[in-house]
Amino acid sequence: MDALTTSGTRPASTVVLMRDASAGPEVLVVARGTCGAVPGMFAFPGGVVESADGPMTDEAGSGYRMAACRETFEETGLLLTRDATPGMDLLRRARQDLLACRMGFDAVLASLGVRPALSELTYFARWITPLALPKRFDTRFFLMCAPAAEAEPDGIEIVDVRWTTPAAALAGANAGSIPMVNATMKTLEWLVRFGSVDEARAGLGSTNIDAILPKAKRQGEGFHIVNPWEAGYADI
Repeated sequence: MDALTTSGTRPASTVVLMRDASAGPEVLVVARGTCGAVPGMFAFPGGVVESADGPMTDEAGSGYRMAACRETFEETGLLLTRDATPGMDLLRRARQDLLACRMGFDAVLASLGVRPALSELTYFARWITPLALPKRFDTRFFLMCAPAAEAEPDGIEIVDVRWTTPAAALAGANAGSIPMVNATMKTLEWLVRFGSVDEARAGLGSTNIDAILPKAKRQGEGFHIVNPWEAGYADI
């Protein structure tokens, strides 16, 4: 990917949290509030990588992975850890300390006596926001088996959380009841073919990830997004 393509982007991480259920695997989608980059849209938990998250020297290095864990905890209260999950009261207090900037994420982890589940995050995609859009991100997508805890929106960045099968989420998006950004919808289309979390991790995990750069064409007050494999991409 050339420098022009990534110029002006902010590094970001997104996590697809998946769990096995009787009707098939479910994923967690979150509704973003009015203060974020895509207000009112449903997406997966995630956000911008901060300097405190660590280095980004590798394609999906520790900085991206730590950001994935931190953002998930901030937005949903779910702690992605290699150790036994602390009780909900402890988690809620630690989350409030993090959101209020009384503690950094490293300090939160230390206070809870847990380690982040960096190696358990399966890196499977890299999406770059189209050049035509005003806010651009270079986002690493990860997949992980969801922890057995209750997801709770923070009420600011995230105003709703929903567990749903990929097929149901896509149906809601197509019906207009669950508005989604392009990368979220395409990821759900990939996930719909898997029958379990293990199948998804095995099917999506790869050591050769090509960056995906959609193009955007002005349409009314918004944009029509075209992905590299779709008709008309070369004409934009």
